[in-house]
Amino acid sequence: MMNNLSSQVGQYTTTLNDLRKSRTAEENRIRDFRNSLIGDLSNYDTSLGQMGIADLNQMNQLERELNALNTRRNAFSSTIMDQLYPSGFGEVDTRSTGLTSGLADLRSQRQAELDRISAYESGLLADVDAYRDRLGGLTIADADLLSALQDDIASRQRQAGRFSSELGFDFSDELGELYDVNRGATKLSSERQTELDRIASTEQQMLANARAAEAAAESGNIYSAAGIDAVADRVRDLRSDISGFSSALPFDFGSANAPLTDAEAALADLSSRRRLRLTTSCLELAAQQQA
Repeated sequence: MMNNLSSQVGQYTTTLNDLRKSRTAEENRIRDFRNSLIGDLSNYDTSLGQMGIADLNQMNQLERELNALNTRRNAFSSTIMDQLYPSGFGEVDTRSTGLTSGLADLRSQRQAELDRISAYESGLLADVDAYRDRLGGLTIADADLLSALQDDIASRQRQAGRFSSELGFDFSDELGELYDVNRGATKLSSERQTELDRIASTEQQMLANARAAEAAAESGNIYSAAGIDAVADRVRDLRSDISGFSSALPFDFGSANAPLTDAEAALADLSSRRRLRLTTSCLELAAQQQA
């Protein structure tokens, strides 16, 4: 009987030792799994800290890794979990939640920057449309408005050139349209300058022609009716050219008026002296015939 009792005690002892070994193994398995999760989360935390809003691929990869870690964590079970960790894997859950929140915040920052880029692009396009409308209402006579438009376009081009972002952006279409509007403004400015040059050249030519007509009138010969008539035609044509000149820009041919007036006075004097000479000649001829 003693032998049977001793045998039973030995069996119980062996069973207890086996249970202890199994528990130790299970405790180690739980701890190892927990430590593995915490180690992975530490690495993820480091990776997140090194990310910027431009690192979309890394964000997506981290999100996949976090999802996989949470899946592993939720699938893990043990009959003695509540004995070792009554509150569960609290640190794991806290870190995982923090990483998820941090990743969401980084994505929000990325979206905010994308929205800023989109808003700037829309604003740039709206300004281009406004500049085009302003240009459409201008003529070469609108010097101040044209200059203001060109200044605004140049300022907008500088602003767009200085725009920066960690994310990629492309304003080439909008800047291309802005360049087209600026080219139109430059063309209008060039047309204005061309007209100013035409006015200046015409003013100079009119003055030169008026002075030449004045000189011709003042040196005219009372004995040449054709010469007097030719100078008179020149003065009349110049007056007609001056009165017929037109431009969208202001012009002033006043400098040609004085020599033309002098030429007309000289022509009147020539004509008067010619008539007097003709009268005198006729009287002399009549007296000779009577004698």
